[in-house]
Amino acid sequence: MRNELPRKDNRLSISNASAWFDEVIKPLEPSLRSWLVRQFSLGAGLDDVVQESYMRILKAREKRLITHPKTYLYRIARNAALDFLRDSRIRLADPLDEREEEIALSEERAPNDIAEHNQEIGLLKEAIRSLPKRCREIFILRKVDDLSYKEIAARLNISERTISAQMNIGLRKCAEYIERKSDKARPIK
Repeated sequence: MRNELPRKDNRLSISNASAWFDEVIKPLEPSLRSWLVRQFSLGAGLDDVVQESYMRILKAREKRLITHPKTYLYRIARNAALDFLRDSRIRLADPLDEREEEIALSEERAPNDIAEHNQEIGLLKEAIRSLPKRCREIFILRKVDDLSYKEIAARLNISERTISAQMNIGLRKCAEYIERKSDKARPIK
C-alpha cells in the first residue's frame, strides 16, 4: 500500500518532511475528514482537529520513523478530537452536567423517582467537585468520558499506577462525602 512504509525499511525513503507530508499524509485528508465526521461531533472544530493532527504527526516524524503513517495519523486525529471535545466541554459547561439530562430523559420514570434521581446526581456532582483538581480530572476522564487508564496516562503524561491510586482516592472520598451528606439529610427519629 502506498501510504504504509515496509517494516524492514529502517530509513525513510522521503527525507524531506514537506515532501513526505505531501506524498504520504495529505492524500489521506478526505478519508480522515470523513472518518472524523462519522466518529465525532466536531462541527466547526473539524478543521482545527485536522490541522492539530498534521502538526502532531510532523512533530512525531522528527523524532522517530513512522512505519504505518495512516494508522498513526488516525490515532493522532482521534486523540486530537477527544482533546478538542474535552476542552470545548470544559469551556462551555461543567462536564458532569451533560450526562444528567441524558439519564433523566432516557428512562420513563415517575416524577418522584426523577426528583430523587436528580438529588442523587446532584450529590454525586458535589462529591466529584470536592475532589482535589488532579484527582477530579482523572475521575472525570475515567467515569464520565469513559477513557481507559492507559488513555488517561498517555493524555496526562503520568503512570497508570498513579491513575489507579487517584481513582481509589477519588472513589473513597466521593463515598465518604455522600455518606456524610446523606447522614445530614436523614431526619432524626
